[in-house]
Amino acid sequence: MYNLLYFVFFILILELSLYFFIQHYKKNFQWLITKNDEFPNFKKKNIDSFFRSSYDRRLGWLKRPNITDFHDKNKKKTKFSIDKLGARKSKYSNLAKKIEAYGDSFVFGRYVQDEQVWTEILSKKLNCHVINYGVGNYGFDQSLLRHEINKKKNSIYTIIGVVPETINRINSIWKHYLEFGNIYGFKPSFYIEKKKLKYRKNPIKNIKNFEKEKISKIIESVSKKDIFYQKKFKKFQFRSLYIISFFRNFNFNCKLFIKILSFPFKKEKDKKKYLFPLYYSSNIESANKLYIDKQSTTLFKLLIKKFKKNTQKKNSIPVIVIFPQKRDIELFRQRKNYYCSFFSSIKDIKIIDLTEFLSKKNINKIYLDEEHGGHLTAYGNRIVTNKIEIELNHA
Repeated sequence: MYNLLYFVFFILILELSLYFFIQHYKKNFQWLITKNDEFPNFKKKNIDSFFRSSYDRRLGWLKRPNITDFHDKNKKKTKFSIDKLGARKSKYSNLAKKIEAYGDSFVFGRYVQDEQVWTEILSKKLNCHVINYGVGNYGFDQSLLRHEINKKKNSIYTIIGVVPETINRINSIWKHYLEFGNIYGFKPSFYIEKKKLKYRKNPIKNIKNFEKEKISKIIESVSKKDIFYQKKFKKFQFRSLYIISFFRNFNFNCKLFIKILSFPFKKEKDKKKYLFPLYYSSNIESANKLYIDKQSTTLFKLLIKKFKKNTQKKNSIPVIVIFPQKRDIELFRQRKNYYCSFFSSIKDIKIIDLTEFLSKKNINKIYLDEEHGGHLTAYGNRIVTNKIEIELNHA
């Protein structure tokens, strides 16, 4: 009898300790999620800022034309400019020959100056304006849609450049379920119905959708359609009993708690740089596994097929460039990589997978040391440009 009481008492103490631990660190660490994060607090000033700076009804988010800004507003470093067409500003825009490049932050060139981005270097090499339509955190699906919306024709090539993690992004509707805390990241998406590709509009139609009752209904609807609600959000979420939540994701939580307890966080940037790689690596690894998931690969193949069809209508040659992140290179070197086989199986479109090429380089020179997974350095941009130029000349 006493043993049972001791055991219950021990469990109660452990449960309370976990609860207070989570509540304490959650205040300044967005990736520790609880039941309250099912319906987060959308602050009016943040909503207004989002709609003013980047909301786009069709694509989810998009940089405003004719702006100049900084990649990191706090440090005031690496300035970038957007032209009147919504592309990154280029000194080669007056050239007659054009190539269009769509994609994510690796296409856009996060953390490097306008003249250091691979598209600008390639423009000089080819004597051709490589128009940079890259947008941070875009999936292949959003890049595809932006290309559809763009009325330009007769570009020599149309490039979509993405990180391998894009297979996560094409399955995502609300980024919060995949990237905890990204609560304004609602996006359009595609899904398969009766073996055909179907389009699902951005669930956020206007600013009024963020009113409490409306956003609650939207979230309830999205939670039933977004695979990451169950696949990731619920898996990482702490809820009663907290002990069960801890063991549900045991290996990851052990690493997280050890890191939290072993590092004296004096500054917010130290915390992000030290802890975020755990979540970043988890996303990269889960994305890698989706390349052997039939439903996800079928969806991706249908999107690639649609991209090819769209470019043919515009008299352009489609090209896909795969920009591996630092963790992707590590997995490739450990022979735990799945996405390379997937892309090598696509035979009817030009694909430039930079993984093997970059795996032979010094990745500490190629990638920046920053919490978002390591974007390309200025040197890294120059290196990938050389490879892309060679591949395009053989397309």
